[in-house]
Amino acid sequence: MSYRVVLANRRFSAVLVAQLLSKVGDILTSVALPLLIYSEAQSVSAMAFMMVTFWLPNLLLSPILGLLVDRWNRKRVMVLMDLVRGLLVLAIPFSSVLMLFAICFLLACTNQLFNLAKMGLTVQLVAKENLVSANSLVQGLDQFMNIGGPALAGLVIALTGLHWPFYIDTITYALSGVLLACVSLPQLAARTASTERFWEKTRSNFREGLSFIRTSAPLLFSMTLFLFVMTFAMPMNVLFYPLFQGEMQASSWQIGVALSLFSICSLTGTLVSPLFNKRFNRVHLILIGLFLMGVASACLAKSANIYLALLFYAGGAFFNGFVNPLNASLRQENIPDHLMGRVSGLYFSTVNSLSMVMMVMTGLFAEQAGVRNVYLIASIGYALTGLLGFFSPWFRRTRSIYEHPPTPKSTGEVTL
Repeated sequence: MSYRVVLANRRFSAVLVAQLLSKVGDILTSVALPLLIYSEAQSVSAMAFMMVTFWLPNLLLSPILGLLVDRWNRKRVMVLMDLVRGLLVLAIPFSSVLMLFAICFLLACTNQLFNLAKMGLTVQLVAKENLVSANSLVQGLDQFMNIGGPALAGLVIALTGLHWPFYIDTITYALSGVLLACVSLPQLAARTASTERFWEKTRSNFREGLSFIRTSAPLLFSMTLFLFVMTFAMPMNVLFYPLFQGEMQASSWQIGVALSLFSICSLTGTLVSPLFNKRFNRVHLILIGLFLMGVASACLAKSANIYLALLFYAGGAFFNGFVNPLNASLRQENIPDHLMGRVSGLYFSTVNSLSMVMMVMTGLFAEQAGVRNVYLIASIGYALTGLLGFFSPWFRRTRSIYEHPPTPKSTGEVTL
């Protein structure tokens, strides 16, 4: 089984353990930091500004950070980012509100560098045929921690106060960095030295990344498809609380159940996707998964009963978790190692830019057309994206890459 093969890879297993350690601390900080900023600033605007500082690096700096990751040793980048993030988090309890905003921005930059390096590192450590299983484990670990992590963070804050979560997070970053430093990497082909100046090289690297995207059917298929996906997914994310709490009058307990169900069902979908990937064409699985998630979300929007709505929400979460590792592996398999950072950076910058626009537009449309109606329209658009993907100009070429060879039928004859 692919999971056994991947987990038997000690280097990749060490990366997973390091991710687990840092994820524990990340959850503590993600709960404690907004509470600390609000307690210090007593302002909703401060909370909105905090979110902006976390989003800006993803929007503006991803392509540049991707270029840097392509030039540097990925393991060293991850180790260094763990150490830097540990120091930044350690400084949080001693910082003013303005300093906290600066720390949020720097944390977002270092998180992006770490994640871009981790994408390339996964490709270095895992054989191509096991990438879907590896990505399922990486994403599944995140979903697993999201099931009980926030409740654990709340308990730690209740017992120790707002400062101790940051100290614990610092320790987890240090342990993660030490563990990653002990991972040995396979040798990559040497990169030729360049005498170009930094900005000249940056422009040429951008052109190289864009030129590759234009000639890669799988990347064009994935990028155009998921631009439409994010167009409709972001409204559903933004309207979750208004729909459940406002339209359906869900209690806090029921909202908590919904969030737990999302993590549990996403984890389930993430873990079963490699099994289907072995038997069916991956492109078909991605498109069918998107369609079924849209259908489940549309049923959710039309549900009058809260428990029926929870059932449809769980179904959508399953297909969301099912599609993500398949799409991530499709990108990784079709990007050369030396272009991994810059192409991924361009991809995420484009998708995140659209996400920010849709966040703003969702609020405006929901006030005019109603929360439930906008959620329903977004769900239908999501389902149509899955169907229209079959008519993408890059669909056939991408599908042909992932065709499974036909299983020979037994004729009863013996071949000598």
